[in-house]
Parts: sequence; C-alpha cells; structure tokens
Amino acid sequence: MKRLVLIVLALAFAAHSPAAPILEMSPSTHAFGKVRPGQTYEARVSIHNLTNKAVTLTDVHADCGCTDGFLPEHLLPAKKSVWMTVRYKPKTEQAGTFSSVVTVDVFQMPKAARQFRFSAEVLPKAYGKPESLDLGYIFMGKSKRVEGLFLVDPKAYPGWTPGALEVEPTFFKAVVEPAPKGKPGEYKVVLTAPESLAPGKYDGKVRIRGKVDTNTFFDYPFTGLVGDLFLVQPAGLDPGDLSEKGVGKRRYYSEVHQAFNQPFRVLVVKNLPPWLKADVKKARVSGYVIEWKLDESKLQKTQAAGLPKVLEVETDTKEEKVISIPFYGTWGTGDEEDEVTQHKKDRGFVAAQERPTPLPSPTPAGGKAKK
Repeated sequence: MKRLVLIVLALAFAAHSPAAPILEMSPSTHAFGKVRPGQTYEARVSIHNLTNKAVTLTDVHADCGCTDGFLPEHLLPAKKSVWMTVRYKPKTEQAGTFSSVVTVDVFQMPKAARQFRFSAEVLPKAYGKPESLDLGYIFMGKSKRVEGLFLVDPKAYPGWTPGALEVEPTFFKAVVEPAPKGKPGEYKVVLTAPESLAPGKYDGKVRIRGKVDTNTFFDYPFTGLVGDLFLVQPAGLDPGDLSEKGVGKRRYYSEVHQAFNQPFRVLVVKNLPPWLKADVKKARVSGYVIEWKLDESKLQKTQAAGLPKVLEVETDTKEEKVISIPFYGTWGTGDEEDEVTQHKKDRGFVAAQERPTPLPSPTPAGGKAKK
C-alpha cells in the first residue's frame, strides 16, 4: 500500500511539473541599435537540441513583413546545434523604437516552439517634397525638367552629404545641390527628361548616394507620361492592298484630338497624292474627323510609285504645327509590303491590332482635367 501511494504521488508531481525544454536558443534577444530604413541587418542565433532524439524544425516566421529567418537545415540531430540567420530590413514608417519576434516551430510539438526577440531604433526617414517628382505630360520630341526638395535629417545622418547619382531609367538625367537659402540637410534635385522618349508611362527613381558614406543612399521616385500634343486614332491610315478591285468604294477615317481638350484649327492636309482626298470636319465633342477618299482610276495610273509614307495635317498651334499620320497602304503583297512594315518599325508604330490601350488624357498643370 505504501508503495502504491508513492507511485501515485510521483505521477501527480510529474503531471504538474513543467515539461523539460526541447530547444535552447542563444541568444534569445538582440538589440540592433540605430538602424536606417531600406538597409538590411543580420543576427545569428544558435538553436541547440537538448534531447536524445532528433527533432524537425518545421517553420520560421516573424510577426512583421520586414523580417525573415533562414535555417540551413530543418532536421536537428540529438544534442546538436544549428545556426539561424535573422534578416531585418527597417521600413521608413517604423521610425522610432521598434521590436519584433521570430518564432521557430517544432514538428508535432507546439509547446516546444522557441522565440527570438529583437529591438531597434529606426532613424527618421529622409524624404522628398513633393514625395515623388512628377514630370506630368511630356510632349514627344520635347525635353522637360522638374525640381524637388529632398530633406535628410542631419541628426540622424551626421556628416552625410550627397555624392554620386544613379538614375533609373538611365536616359533620364538628374543633378543635386544644396537648396538655395535652405537649412542643413536640404537639397534641390533637378530631373530632366530627354527629347528622345517614346510614348508611354515612365516610373523611375533617383538614387542619391553619400559622398563619403557611399553605402548610405536614398531613393527619390519620379513619374511621367509621354505622348503627342495631338492624339490620332487610329495611329495611321492603313487601307491595305491598294491593288485590289473596289478599293475606291471603301471609306477610312482618322480622329484628331488635342491632348488637353483645348480648341485648335486644322488648316490644311498636305502631302496628298492625286488619288487621295481628305474631307476635314469638326467632331461632335472636340477635335476633327478626317474622311479619306480614294480615286481608284487615278490610283491605277500611279500604282506603287505614287504611295506616300506620311500625310501631314497642319494646325494653328505653336507647340505642334504639323501632325504626321503615317500611311501604311501597299501595292500588292510583295516587296512593297516588306518596305511598309519596315517603315512602321522605323517610325515606332505598330499595327492597330498590336497597339496598346490609348494613352489617357493628361491633367493640365495647375488644374484638373476638363470633362
């Protein structure tokens, strides 16, 4: 009876005593100290198996998206250790005191999980005014520049001054200099878009590296939209094979609109061959509609020798007096078609079915887009 009582007491004590730890983590805490947003910081942590059996480390997860944990292997033999690497990349919105937890789970042993905690003092972010350089709408063939103010906290980055600049895309150019009458840490950034930009939307950044501390850099984002002052739909006149019978019975149309919906006048259509006429009428809402009419009898006389490459629409605007509309018609399907195809490529145009969605109407500087 006495022996039975001792066994019951032993079982009761075992039931209420804490379970023996499976893993030992060293260190279990770490302080990164002062850190800078956008840079990566690492800490190495030893994980030791205290048991006489192998265990499987199934998962490593952190409580924030700025931290990752990496294990070289997940099967941890008895009495062995493995090194875990913790990588932390501070975010600008974490400025101030920040802390996070990295958890290591054990297969089928939820109570055996261990946690690594770290803290950091995230330095104030450097930022631009405005936050992003906006080139706005850039007319094709025209250069454009924009200025912004970039501020770097001299207390957070003592002695930091701007050095080399890296601009992406590389065909944009930028310069940085101390802001006139500015405070310490204030710099003027001037971004220039070249004249050679193709149509489309551009997003990029100006990376400002430190003059001495080149590993410390800041990115100033920018955006811009390139297009013509006039939007022409479709992009070119493509009547197809002009040697086909009945081509003169077809009708072709081009719509011409001013990008900012401002009034303008079409004065004349130039470079027309004798067999092609242009009937220009005002559109219902804004801009113009050009109806192209082909004289089949005159076309048969000139054939391929009379095919233009570009039709010119003269306007009364100072910024862009002439609108070029490429002509894609061919005579037959032989070498002439290859020549026109190359012509399309040379001018940067694609066929209507290959053309992307038309560019949106831009917003005029200093105001809202007109409806």
